[in-house]
Amino acid sequence: MAVRKPRVLFLDVVRGLAVLFVLFQHLTEDVAPPFLSWGYRWMNYGRLGVALFFIVSGFVIPYSLERANSLKVFWVSRVFRLYPIYWFSILVVLAFHFIGHHVWDQLGVNMAVLRMEKDVIDSGHYVRTYLINITMAQEFLKTPHVMGLYWTLSLEMVWYVLFTILFILGINKRSVLWCWTGIGALIAISLGFKFVKHRYAPAMGSLTMLVYATYGTVLFRYYAGLVSGRDVWAVTVGLIVATAIGFGFSFPLPRQIPANVVEQWSCISMITSHIGAILIFAIIFSMRAREFAFPLRWIGTVSYSIYLLHFPVWTTLEVIPHQTLLSGICWELLVTACAIGVSSITYMLVEQPAIDLGKRLLHRPKPATELGQPVTEVTPAGPVSVIPSR
Repeated sequence: MAVRKPRVLFLDVVRGLAVLFVLFQHLTEDVAPPFLSWGYRWMNYGRLGVALFFIVSGFVIPYSLERANSLKVFWVSRVFRLYPIYWFSILVVLAFHFIGHHVWDQLGVNMAVLRMEKDVIDSGHYVRTYLINITMAQEFLKTPHVMGLYWTLSLEMVWYVLFTILFILGINKRSVLWCWTGIGALIAISLGFKFVKHRYAPAMGSLTMLVYATYGTVLFRYYAGLVSGRDVWAVTVGLIVATAIGFGFSFPLPRQIPANVVEQWSCISMITSHIGAILIFAIIFSMRAREFAFPLRWIGTVSYSIYLLHFPVWTTLEVIPHQTLLSGICWELLVTACAIGVSSITYMLVEQPAIDLGKRLLHRPKPATELGQPVTEVTPAGPVSVIPSR
């Protein structure tokens, strides 16, 4: 039987940094409203965090599926990792709205923080919206998200399906090829729309996230000793160039955005946020043999819960004044600490028991092989999911 090693600690560190970037972006927008516009124009830390999560997902998913060597095992594992705590977060939002806006208004709590789509509240399809959100496919069913951050989870499911298709076709290990294909697609689509259709290419942000996931698979192959460092360097440079070209021709410059328009992405913000994710992952990856502080590793372990539950925690703590610089900093630290604390509890009471239940249902699958040999060197563990701001 293959020997399973402990969690790959540097991945937990990346996850921890990613979710902290997301919290920093969201909470600072509350404390300093001009930061929202700045993030859309120059650099968005929430977007950077999302890109980091997709690179991590690309790193982990090949190992998870190829180790199991079974689509059934893979998908059962994914469902029990992702859905229970996701459903719990939906119940939390439902509880907030069940209490009612009038109650929260009296307490001074800003329910808009939950990013609940206004048309969900105002329409007669309230129940239908919640039911569709349970599937995690609402992004593709033209249904509003119960919380705006759920969009990343829908996109992650697309990544799972794409890699599953590659696995079925037996071409899942050609990571370098698929990454170059994605790089070429980013450049071709952005230039094609710009110079042929004379307009910006749609959905470039989502497409880029999927390409970043394929980049994660290349890094995994390198980590497992299956591709060369030269390939990794070439793909990295290619992805940086494609990111610059793809976003450069798909989004306006900051000066082209009207001053009264706040939530409009600029090409500069998209480029700096995504390339920043590549650089941060590269730095942590280069330190992978080192010991990392437990607090940051733990934040990475519970990062999925933090991502899903930081909006409700934030909403609850809105009652605390945080208008001044000092009070704003203290408030951000308090919300972050409370989000980590609450998420640690939900991880132990919801996430981990669900993961364990999935393993029991699968009756310990046989060890998979990588290139005909048992995989013993690589054990990226922990729930894989994305988290962050659109």
